[in-house]
Amino acid sequence: MVTPSNPTGTVLPADQVESLYELARQNNVALILDETYNAFLPPQQLPHHLFSKDAWGETFIHIGSFGKTFALTGYRAGALVASRKLIHHALKVQDSMVVCQPRITQHAIAYGCRELSDWVDQNSVWVKHPWPTLTGRQAARKLADEANLICLPGEVFGPGLEGYLRLAFGNVSQHEIPQAVERFLVY
Repeated sequence: MVTPSNPTGTVLPADQVESLYELARQNNVALILDETYNAFLPPQQLPHHLFSKDAWGETFIHIGSFGKTFALTGYRAGALVASRKLIHHALKVQDSMVVCQPRITQHAIAYGCRELSDWVDQNSVWVKHPWPTLTGRQAARKLADEANLICLPGEVFGPGLEGYLRLAFGNVSQHEIPQAVERFLVY
């Protein structure tokens, strides 16, 4: 399972993730949860409570990415969290692909884990819109109609994102970004 999903941004609710965990546990299969984009969840929203369960590691395999969290894209630096038994088997695959990350990448990740939680929060893909009486959909419509800016309302990505907008700059050239930001700030 992938949550939050890319490219849709859909987040599986915690109760659904935990139901899938119980189903996997009852059937003696692993639940592999790719949480590469969990740093982009709204502040204070926990994706699940699976790590607090007894013997979670025998059923749950967590995949994470430092590349997305700390803007180390291209380094293919991530983490696999599971029981020793499952990690042992995963290392067989990893050893046949690459021995380890370069030391510089390992140091960057260690620094990020210790020092960059505030930076991660400030560089989120979510922006809280400034109109408390408007829903995210209404705010997105206002920006489209009045500022010629297209963004997505947070609520389409799941609960807890009401009042937020998701911005993307994939189709904007570098010299157009300041103009887009200026239009956004005016409204």
